[in-house]
Amino acid sequence: MKKVDNTKQSITVPPVVVGNATDVTMELALVAMVPALSGLFLRGYETTLAWWKLILSYLIDNNRDYLLRIQLRRQCKTFRDALPPVFPGSTFTTFPHPKYTNLKDLIDSLNNLFEKEPTKTPQYLFVQEGNHIVTPFQDDEGDECNSVSITSPISIMGEGPDKTSIQCGFDISGDRNAKVVICGLKISGATYIGIFGNRGSSVECDRCCVCDSGGCGVVMWHTTGTLCDCVVKENGLHGIWSWCHGRVEVHGDKTKVHHNCMKGNMKHFGMLSCCASSQILFRNPLTKELASINNGGGGNWGGKGSFHQVDSFDDAVESLAAAEEVGEMEEGEDDMPELEWHIDTEYDSMPELENEVEEFEELQFVLE
Repeated sequence: MKKVDNTKQSITVPPVVVGNATDVTMELALVAMVPALSGLFLRGYETTLAWWKLILSYLIDNNRDYLLRIQLRRQCKTFRDALPPVFPGSTFTTFPHPKYTNLKDLIDSLNNLFEKEPTKTPQYLFVQEGNHIVTPFQDDEGDECNSVSITSPISIMGEGPDKTSIQCGFDISGDRNAKVVICGLKISGATYIGIFGNRGSSVECDRCCVCDSGGCGVVMWHTTGTLCDCVVKENGLHGIWSWCHGRVEVHGDKTKVHHNCMKGNMKHFGMLSCCASSQILFRNPLTKELASINNGGGGNWGGKGSFHQVDSFDDAVESLAAAEEVGEMEEGEDDMPELEWHIDTEYDSMPELENEVEEFEELQFVLE
């Protein structure tokens, strides 16, 4: 009888060489590890779905690594099942885009597409890690600017302000009943305003840094903006400005407004609620004293408008609707003041990988 060797055989996994650990990103490390992990999978070692979920949970942040998750879920059924879908049922596109090397050109295309065929317009724009620069151009008045106009309801998602940086400003108008979301971005170097809610869609900012603008960091005019765990710093004029009939809702213990008013004008503040119809709300436990510190100009906050401490933004005593009904604008408050500077679809189920790839190519073609 042949003797059976019950000794557990070992497997030699090739070393994963990713260079200097301080010089590579987690994404590169993961890509380098995939062949070795696949080797274990093919040899039948610890192949349960739970095992893969555990491995990927250490390597991928589901709150920021959107593009990496999308790419990995396309590789095989195991990764598809181990990683949660990115906004299931939604449509999206990415930047850099194969047809658009300038972010402004891509967003202009999305705005135009939304006017013609809103149902075909991607709901999400994922911006890859890196520093993306919008080339300055001449505005309608002949001044040089780098402001990107957004008129469609879209969510612009970065990999985190420490990874994804955009040098431009966003001028957000569009439908007043719609919402524009900006998440995980560093928005710097705007010639005018970093994020401008301009009498249109509401604006929601999550985990963003708005800095180094020639003018103001964040301005809300006849609309509502919500800032969660955002940093607004080192802007030329006001850090946050709630203009007439504007409402700014601020929350999150990581929210900071500091070292603004870099031009030194005493009429500028870290946070300005400028007139009777302006509001800046802080959701407990955040307070204006905790949020706004070390600003230049006239100080950390000021203006004739209101600052409220609330438990819920919806339960705020004064609302924009009430202010518009019973309040009268002060003379000239609605005029623009002189500011002293002159696609893809992610499916919840994927019966055949090839079908999903074909859908991806079709939707990208729509953006032409």
